[in-house]
Formats: sequence, C-alpha cells, structure tokens
Amino acid sequence: MERSFKHHTQLYFCKWEEICGIYNYDELRELFDKSDQLYEFEKYNTEEIVPNSWNIIGYDLEDKQYGFIKYVDQLIDVLRFFQDNENFESLVAICDNMTIRRVN
Repeated sequence: MERSFKHHTQLYFCKWEEICGIYNYDELRELFDKSDQLYEFEKYNTEEIVPNSWNIIGYDLEDKQYGFIKYVDQLIDVLRFFQDNENFESLVAICDNMTIRRVN
C-alpha cells in the first residue's frame, strides 16, 4: 500500500508484538483505540487506569553519552518529548512489548 504525507508530518517507527510499521499520529491513535488503550493519548484518572511507564533512552546532549534519559507515563508524553527534542534521531522509547522512535 502506497501512502503519502505532507513534508511536515511526523512519522514514527513502531514495533509492537506482531505489528511493525511506520505510522503518523492519527494512525497510532487509531491503532491504540482498536486495542482499547486510547488512554495512552488522553489525560487519565489515576484511580481508574494505572499508566504504563515508558523509558526514553538515547544520546543525552548534556551528558554527552548514550543511556537512560527519562520515564514518562503515557505515549502522548513520549510523542511530545520526541517533538520537542532536536536530537530525536537518537531517541527510542520502550514500554513492555512496544518500541517506538520518531523517524523524521
């Protein structure tokens, strides 16, 4: 299947169980909605949902070394971190059986 995106569309490489591919934000949101994990994209009530712990690893420009950078609770926080970080090419986020990185 051929897809086209506007040049400013952020794309993410995602590997999750048997799923592997490149997705934009809307496609990721749809994928998580189908698996009943839309809470990864929305503010959550901590009494109802226990957030996942996403580990962001990569090259830390301040410490000038590779390794752990920070924990975040939701995938939306990961995507925002990727968006705000100039060094996104060296970052990867991992949670349980999912790995994601921004590719452009």
